[in-house]
Amino acid sequence: MWGPVLAWGALELLAESIDADHPERVALDLFDRLRLREPFAQAFGALGFEGEEGWRVAARIKVVLLTGAGVGKEAGREEAAVTEAEPETISGKAVKVDASAAATPAEKAAPAHPPEANAEEKPALSLAVAPSLWHDPDVRWLTGVHGAKGHAYLVRESYEELLWWLLMPSLLRMGCEDKPDRAAIREMRNGVDAALAAAEAAGYRVDAMLGLDPIASPVEVAEREFEPTKTQAEAIKLGESKTKTNLKTPQA
Repeated sequence: MWGPVLAWGALELLAESIDADHPERVALDLFDRLRLREPFAQAFGALGFEGEEGWRVAARIKVVLLTGAGVGKEAGREEAAVTEAEPETISGKAVKVDASAAATPAEKAAPAHPPEANAEEKPALSLAVAPSLWHDPDVRWLTGVHGAKGHAYLVRESYEELLWWLLMPSLLRMGCEDKPDRAAIREMRNGVDAALAAAEAAGYRVDAMLGLDPIASPVEVAEREFEPTKTQAEAIKLGESKTKTNLKTPQA
């Protein structure tokens, strides 16, 4: 466990030395530009992580960097701003949108926070996975996302493990304090419990949990891409019928 933590810490220190104002984004950029996934996985394998576990740990570090850099959250804020600035209209009359009605099950299950609370003082808030990141291959792999009956399901145990990994930076920073904040620790635990409760209430369906359309698996996407349209199917049948006719016609 300490090998991956040290690897993440070294990457963060390098990023801070390059840009102290935006170390999270720099760390993510370094991970991709230096292609650290394979070196990390090989190093973790040498430390005793058997099989593909070394690759899983490297993927967890990548997801931690993604969430730390705020990837996927910008789109969510832009959509929320558009919804607030442009009210829906029905028959030419403006209709006020109730934000609570559009909230996802995960947001409804999350514990309420005082409005004056500072986000930096609430580490549990950082564990949320942005909806767009559920399309990321690493997130899907680490949470065991799989398709069944047209829906995407996650594995509870894998999801819980990833949630705690997302809290790893906050836990490490808290360990450096002279006196850990017990309230913050409880909030972390409550945040994980709330996320798991939301997943359970949604039947562990990713699309239902986030209030999104069903997330298709890569196989389903490929099948849809290569599935002929109605016009194409008719053309194929017409071509097959002509071929059969030509084969049956005797040659002079």
